Order: sequence, then structure tokens, then C-alpha cells
Amino acid sequence: MSEDKEKEYKRRLEEVDNELLWYENNIKKQRISYNYKFDNCGYSNFDPEKEAID
Repeated sequence: MSEDKEKEYKRRLEEVDNELLWYENNIKKQRISYNYKFDNCGYSNFDPEKEAID
């Protein structure tokens, strides 16, 4: 009986680990896509034509 509980515990830990990895990767992708720089005049490095092509 305790072996079953141990297996269930390990399985749940793996699920949580996978969820966290997915979340971290998703956040990193969002940071990259929203990482635009603005200079003092308000110009940014965002190129809408390039984004439309991608």
C-alpha cells in the first residue's frame, strides 16, 4: 500500500515539474516578444513590417 502512495506522490511531483517548466518557457517567450526598447524621443526598436512577415 505504501508503494502505491509513493508512486502516486512521484507521479504528481513529475506533473508539477512539467507544469512549472511549461510556465517558465511560456514566460520567457512572452518576455522576448514584448521586450521593446524606447529611446528618449519615444522611438522604439519595434518594426511592424517585420512582425507582420513573421
